[in-house]
Order: sequence, then structure tokens, then C-alpha cells
Amino acid sequence: MESGSAADKAGIVRGDVIVKFDGQSVSSMEDLKNLMQYYEAGTTVEITIKKQSEGGYNEEEVSVTLGKRPAESAQ
Repeated sequence: MESGSAADKAGIVRGDVIVKFDGQSVSSMEDLKNLMQYYEAGTTVEITIKKQSEGGYNEEEVSVTLGKRPAESAQ
């Protein structure tokens, strides 16, 4: 995760697995990108992640305020 990114601010770290984005199932990075295209920067969404812990993964919900995508920042 990039330092200071929306994911970083929400506490999402490398190794966490995003399984839902705003209540919709996510099974791949492609799914996540497809869902995110419909949301503007500044929108807050609930993301369900699986965090690695001793003995497996625990599911956790976090609120994320979406930032601008790199392509948007360059325009």
C-alpha cells in the first residue's frame, strides 16, 4: 500500500484481502477496479477485508474515503 493512500488511512495493509466493496462481492482486482469506476473521489464506502491473524483470517469492515486515482491527478 502506498503511504498516505485511502487504503493506508483505513488501516488496510499488504496481505489483507478485500472481499466486499460497498456490499458487493469482490473476487479479483479486476472486480474491484470495475466497481470503483462508478465512485467519485471523496466518497466514503464500507470495505470488508480478511486480515491475517494467528490461525487464519478474521473478517473486518473498514470505512474508506476514496481518493483520486493517479490518472485523475495528472489531468
